[in-house]
Amino acid sequence: MSQVPGFWDDPKKAESLLKEIKKKKNWTDAFAAVESSIGDMEVMYSFFKAGDASEEDLEKDFAATLKMLDDLEFRNMLSGKEDHLSAVLTINSGAGGTESCDWANMLMRMYLMWAQKNGFQVKEADLQPGEAAGIKSCTLEIEGEYAFGYLKGENGVH
Repeated sequence: MSQVPGFWDDPKKAESLLKEIKKKKNWTDAFAAVESSIGDMEVMYSFFKAGDASEEDLEKDFAATLKMLDDLEFRNMLSGKEDHLSAVLTINSGAGGTESCDWANMLMRMYLMWAQKNGFQVKEADLQPGEAAGIKSCTLEIEGEYAFGYLKGENGVH
């Protein structure tokens, strides 16, 4: 498609189209992976019935397939217009002195660990240390697919 003459005449439109194709391909790839896993599980069940596989092997395949399906369903819930984008997260300690600065620092570490565990890249855009301990505020740029969708509900005063 990108080889068609004139495709790159409008680079923004071409890039937008390629991003849309990539999003749809991610969906079809994820669906194909679930479908393949179900097929593998059916084969494992046949082995189990024939006595060539243990119940533990069957349960392991079932758990893996179920996780893939759950991930696909969760991604479907994150089908809002901006959900697939990266996110900017700001944490402010607010009133409360040292304790609130410590709490803000714990929140920042929690989000950093969550992002790392889920394969997101994090850039520390701003960090203001607390006077005695913790942080007064920080701004984190969390980059990766669906970062905004995962984090959009994270707001409020704690």
